[in-house]
Amino acid sequence: ILWRMLPAEGCSPYTEQEALLRRAARLLPPGARVTLLADREYGSADLIGFCLRHRWHFVIRLKKNRWCRLRCGRAFQLQELPLRPGTDWCE
Repeated sequence: ILWRMLPAEGCSPYTEQEALLRRAARLLPPGARVTLLADREYGSADLIGFCLRHRWHFVIRLKKNRWCRLRCGRAFQLQELPLRPGTDWCE
């Protein structure tokens, strides 16, 4: 577990998040399997891109009104998915 206390309240900018994740990545052994668990503050395309570039798995809580786009180009809000607590969905 690695964390950093920031001097301000509220959401942290991606630059701060990336700096912390880069530091964590340097501490990991080569080939380590990583799963990043993050709250909705961290649900940015930049963070997801970081995880994909580093081949990290990720689970990020998102607000239900978040817009997403599938590879086929279809855009939708998460609230449109037929999800209930304890279920998942993948396309």
